[in-house]
Amino acid sequence: MLWVMAHDFDTRETMYAPYAYGESFRGYEFAAKELLLAGRKSEKKFWDTDLKGAFVIEEGLLTKSDIKRIEQKMLNSVLA
Repeated sequence: MLWVMAHDFDTRETMYAPYAYGESFRGYEFAAKELLLAGRKSEKKFWDTDLKGAFVIEEGLLTKSDIKRIEQKMLNSVLA
């Protein structure tokens, strides 16, 4: 499961919410990358975000480099 950090609209308190969920079918790292990519595509479609600003608080299955590559892949697909 991937989680997203957000802020409550009224109180501005930090909160965490499930972002995407899936089961490993080609390994956990592959699943994490695919879930993040799918979540970012969904954000672009429904919220019209600019898809910039992803960051890593603590590396786990995905590293800072992985997040940058996924973000670049999304930006390239939007510009294509």
